[in-house]
Amino acid sequence: MTEDDNRSGAAVADDPVSRGLLKVLIAYDDLAAYQRAVQLLVRGFWERKDRREVRPVPWRFDNLDAPDWRARASIDAALARIMIVSASHVDTMPASVRTWLQACCAAKRNSSALLVALLGAPGDNPKPHQPLLDFFRRVATDGGLTFLAPLAAVRYDGTPADNLTAASTR
Repeated sequence: MTEDDNRSGAAVADDPVSRGLLKVLIAYDDLAAYQRAVQLLVRGFWERKDRREVRPVPWRFDNLDAPDWRARASIDAALARIMIVSASHVDTMPASVRTWLQACCAAKRNSSALLVALLGAPGDNPKPHQPLLDFFRRVATDGGLTFLAPLAAVRYDGTPADNLTAASTR
């Protein structure tokens, strides 16, 4: 593995350091969206006494426009058990992110992977996000993945929101 591979979060399946870790790919559009995804991981694992070693692997949406970076992100997605897509600005979800996500979910067909969609800012009305939620649900279903969509699951300050809603398929 080269130094560049290590920086991007890419790992080789036989790498002893990566064995036994729960890899979580986080694709996000801005810092607030990334922070919400990390807060969800903290609540989901550490605060519930699940002491698994979790390795978040972050990818900004704009990096997925470049073919080389998109290929590296696809490798990370293939190695991840959980893929979180977190977006503060759901009205501007880039086509490159949608295409990349479809390919990643298809490649993970019928695995035990989980796709999580965190859409919009905390406190947003979830109704405008419905078309994008439908897209995520369809991509997960087509790939045989489990889908979870906690709506406004974590506020910016890290406290739980009141309207935690989940949709699961599989």
